[in-house]
Amino acid sequence: MKLIKKYITLFFIIFSTIYCTNAQTISQTIEFADNQFEIKNYEIALQNYKRILFFEKEKNNFYIYNQIANIYLELHDYSKAVEYYKLSINCCTNDSLKFELIFKKASCYIFESEFRYALIDLYGLSDTLSIYFQKRKFFYLGICFYGLNNFDSAEKYFIKSMANCCAEQQDAIHILFTNKKLKKPNPKTAYILSLILPGLGQIYAGDIKDGVNSLFLTSSIATLAIYVATQYHVIDAISIVPWYTRFYQGGFYNAKNIAEKKLQTNRNEIFNNVINEIDKCDCN
Repeated sequence: MKLIKKYITLFFIIFSTIYCTNAQTISQTIEFADNQFEIKNYEIALQNYKRILFFEKEKNNFYIYNQIANIYLELHDYSKAVEYYKLSINCCTNDSLKFELIFKKASCYIFESEFRYALIDLYGLSDTLSIYFQKRKFFYLGICFYGLNNFDSAEKYFIKSMANCCAEQQDAIHILFTNKKLKKPNPKTAYILSLILPGLGQIYAGDIKDGVNSLFLTSSIATLAIYVATQYHVIDAISIVPWYTRFYQGGFYNAKNIAEKKLQTNRNEIFNNVINEIDKCDCN
């Protein structure tokens, strides 16, 4: 009997020692990972947080999931960040904190231009949000609709994200959304113009130099083909046609690309001005 008691006591001593050592190791690993996160050694922090998850699979690891998601966000690996924000949201029991995580997840989708996925998260938020979260939701909706080129909805939500006392900034935003640069130059128009006359589309898109070069090259090749046909033989001129076709087709595709880049530059500029106006609203 005494021998059995002795073994039982020994078992509990060994079990307690192993458990305490493991708990201390986990605690120390979290502290080390947190320190590495603070000094922006993200790769080292990530390795240690994942090591904790490996040994603590059955536990509610909200904090670890959230830290890993934050690291991936800092590393611009947005798809991985979304994956771990989902896990942390599922573990979260605090509504305010859950809202913050949903906004972070939505921002990851926005960074990847996955605006429709972001909208799903944003529309999934409660209708009884506090004023702070409502304004934030409207702001994110404005960004999503702007990214989807739905400028009427973007304007509406950007204005709704501002306090009523910011009438001056709201008027400024409305003016920005009426700016013709928001929809010009039109890539299709540039394409068609260069079909009609080589170089005209580039000039319309604002690249006069490229437009003049395109017109000069295509007209020079056309002139050369006519000269060869009249001075020698039509068959000889046919060999020049592929060169003309190459520069002619390249011209209208190039006009379209130039217009697309110019249009995106204009929209980025207007977007930045919209954000600046919202920042000016001291009442938010």
